[in-house]
Amino acid sequence: MKSRRLFYCAFLILNIGLVFSQNLEESLGTNSSDLKLNEFLDCVKGIWILKSSGSNWGMNDISKNETDEILIINEEEISCYSRQKKSRKMELKWSEAIVFKNKVYSQNSNTIILSNYWIWNLTYLKENDTLYFRHAGELMANGMMNLTLCGNTEKIYQRFK
Repeated sequence: MKSRRLFYCAFLILNIGLVFSQNLEESLGTNSSDLKLNEFLDCVKGIWILKSSGSNWGMNDISKNETDEILIINEEEISCYSRQKKSRKMELKWSEAIVFKNKVYSQNSNTIILSNYWIWNLTYLKENDTLYFRHAGELMANGMMNLTLCGNTEKIYQRFK
């Protein structure tokens, strides 16, 4: 568990350095990483079901919940639904436009900012078709990023088949 926390802290430090070393407006323009970003979005587009949630201090098994959390991702927005397990009735919980798509740091990781100004790190693992969401902080009104370094919300989704 301690090594996981150390790895996560190292990941955040690397991520902070990369985020602050980039000019937000430059990243909104067309550049060579746009192709990688489109490839990343192509990988994560689709319907996902929540398998566990919690924080970097521990994860909770949600299999006994009466509802499923369903995530639908496309190029423009992320929508989250609550689905009753028995009736399969779905209700929209929230939908946010993707307003900033940061440069892709690796083939399977990206940082996005949603229209509610929340910053999320997304990691996609192709081997087991899993998508990891880690809340990294918020974009403040003055353009600065208020990053959360401890107790970050984490969610793990499996592609819905």
